[in-house]
Amino acid sequence: MKVRPLINLSIVELEKRFDARKADADFLNELLSELEHRKTRRAVGLKKRALQALVFLKGSQGIPPKPQRDGRFSTPSREYTNPKQAKPIETIAASDAKPKRAPAPKRVVAPRAGTDLSGFGEPERLLLAWTALEVLSPTSFIRPEDLTGGQRGRIASLAGPLPWENGGEKSRPNNRLYYQIILGTIQTEPTMSQLLTVYTDNRAERPRSYGESILSTITVDREGRPIESEAVAVSSFDWGVPMALKGNLKALGDWPSAERTLLEEFETRIRRVDEAGHSVPLSRYAIQEAFAWLAAKLGLPETIVNPPQFAVRSYQYFKTPEPPEPLVLNSLYLADLDKARRLFASNAATANLRQFVGLDKPRRRRDLLCDQDAIADALHPSKMPLGRWPTRGRYPLVTLQQAAVNIMAHTLHRDGIVAVNGPPGTGKTTLLREIVAHIVIERALIMVAFNDPEDAFHNTNLRVKKGSAFLWLYELDERLRGFEIVVASSNNKAVENVSTELPGVDAIATDAFEDGYFKTVSDGLLERDTWGLIAAVLGNAANRNRFCQRFWWDNDAGLLKYLQHAAGTPTKPHIQGEHDDKAGRPPLIVSNERPPSNKQEAVKRWRKAQQRFRNAEKSARKVLKDATRAAGLPQLIQKARSERSEAETSVGNLSEQLIGLQKDLQAANGRKLAADQEHASALSALQGIASAKPGLLTRLFGRKTYKEWRTRHVAAKNRLHTAFEDQNINTQQVESTKYAIDSLCRKLNALHTKIPELKNKELTLRARLDKLQSSLGGTFIDHSFFESDHAERQLASPWLSAYSGENGQVFR
Repeated sequence: MKVRPLINLSIVELEKRFDARKADADFLNELLSELEHRKTRRAVGLKKRALQALVFLKGSQGIPPKPQRDGRFSTPSREYTNPKQAKPIETIAASDAKPKRAPAPKRVVAPRAGTDLSGFGEPERLLLAWTALEVLSPTSFIRPEDLTGGQRGRIASLAGPLPWENGGEKSRPNNRLYYQIILGTIQTEPTMSQLLTVYTDNRAERPRSYGESILSTITVDREGRPIESEAVAVSSFDWGVPMALKGNLKALGDWPSAERTLLEEFETRIRRVDEAGHSVPLSRYAIQEAFAWLAAKLGLPETIVNPPQFAVRSYQYFKTPEPPEPLVLNSLYLADLDKARRLFASNAATANLRQFVGLDKPRRRRDLLCDQDAIADALHPSKMPLGRWPTRGRYPLVTLQQAAVNIMAHTLHRDGIVAVNGPPGTGKTTLLREIVAHIVIERALIMVAFNDPEDAFHNTNLRVKKGSAFLWLYELDERLRGFEIVVASSNNKAVENVSTELPGVDAIATDAFEDGYFKTVSDGLLERDTWGLIAAVLGNAANRNRFCQRFWWDNDAGLLKYLQHAAGTPTKPHIQGEHDDKAGRPPLIVSNERPPSNKQEAVKRWRKAQQRFRNAEKSARKVLKDATRAAGLPQLIQKARSERSEAETSVGNLSEQLIGLQKDLQAANGRKLAADQEHASALSALQGIASAKPGLLTRLFGRKTYKEWRTRHVAAKNRLHTAFEDQNINTQQVESTKYAIDSLCRKLNALHTKIPELKNKELTLRARLDKLQSSLGGTFIDHSFFESDHAERQLASPWLSAYSGENGQVFR
């Protein structure tokens, strides 16, 4: 049974391993064997890249690949294992040759004009439209030096001999030289004019189009050979113009997939090898042929296209293995838009993405400027971060700043979107510092769980060759991931300002970080006085190269020297000239930062730092706990006050009821006395009438006399019965009134006992609150706060904070 060692790896993991091990022939053969079983577009693309890598790897070892009829290589992985079966490839001369007619290009596959998008959901249609707009947003320039920040010396003309011919050019010291060939340009103004003949722009002030946009770039090394991977880049604008001119705007959304197909075909055309299998530099004819092929393939009108005229010199620090990045030709959003569209198509869009495109609406909206309960909830101490930025002066945040920080810290554990808007000068950078401080503390809480820092790294079982030895690659523990911060903006200067302000000495209190945090490295990066290494200016390739040189490789302030010393290989003092200020001393990072000299000392320092952090954490948690308790006390005080007020009101009401009952009792006793007298009188009358009852003879012969007596007797009996009932009723009224009076007296006695207790409780809670407020300081968000002028000033500040979190609420 054939073994597939890579069967359990996803295509993403295979791509990562390919990037790390594309110089390993055994791995490439394993990868190609695995990709024979995978048919997705991404797998097919990776297979082509692996084939190319293996071709160049075998070519560098003198094993030529099997050619196609047109001189290009395309060989399954199994053919590389038997070099005897390979035939020599055509030799392509490095000098100019007679131009040949370019082969008829294959059109880039895209949807037909008028393609029906009814099968797409609303988010997909939105993303397709957005993609189309980004595709037709060119990056233009007026002069070639605009592409190099005004550095005219980095522009190499292609009018005469190519820069890498006749011995080539020398690179800058400690740098490797590359060329980015500008493979033609397209004139922006006439192109836009043609587009406006198809699409009307009714704006009163239309944006002006000027200059040229780059058609494509080819990155080559100092000898003119295309770099190993991703040597070409193509402009989406130049690809999309012909489609837009035909009215096929819907097809522009297919750029991401069309780009992959186009680049793969383009890569195979520019790469040539000689009889020995070595890569051949590009000649003038090869450049012209590539330009003619691309222009014809894209279907660009000849009237708006300019041929290749120059290349851009790019320099990369010699210790940096990666080639320079190509010039920015396309919108940076295109790959993300394509990924977002595919997520919606596969019903796998994240909650954040669904909220971003407006598919998921918030269930509730709360106005922080009007809803006191909302602002009080947002500012509750239980939602405050454990740490904060040690700003100079230790000033607290304003109300809505703190609310925004609390909302972000409390709700964005998994997903969610928080937007904080404000005019210049309202403290957005200050707010960002607080978020940075919160994330640093959250990561530190995970870090202190490792008793030995080595436990935070795991061997990947991957290695890279360095000289005659191999270095094992390690990855960071999963628990320490997810704390990254990306600061992005349409304004590069704004992002650069944030990156330079965070480490600045003016950004922190004078008593914070007195010893600094790798201050030597940070000072070298920013070339000014800083407090520590917390941020750096990156972004473009020049900034990243500069960062690598100073952060890692610098002989005086690079972190490599620090780690070498900590690993037990102390750096020797400089031995330069006697007048050199560095002579005879160790690197600054060693003398200033005092690295540990061995692992035992490093672990000892780590344990000490652990303890300091845990003590600080304990102290901070106590403050937050006290603040949380203090935040709950006003409510308890208000409750005690309300209960006491209700009790006092009840005493008054019950006292009035008692007076009324006492009057009712007096009246009831009077009625009962009258009823008792009436009952006694009726009983006496009945007894007198009963004693005068006529005898038998009278009853027999004196019927009239007996009848009169009987009438009087019945009336007396009725009177007695009525008197008896009245007596019972009045007796019951007296008893019930007495019971009600007793009950009220018991309630009054209980209230008279409870009122002092509630008063004492209120005083006790108030004293406890005053003590906590005195020890904690700051402003407490209670009813008195909202009634104060302080609250009116803070809530009237020009801030608008909107929040959409996991519970579907929106704060504004």
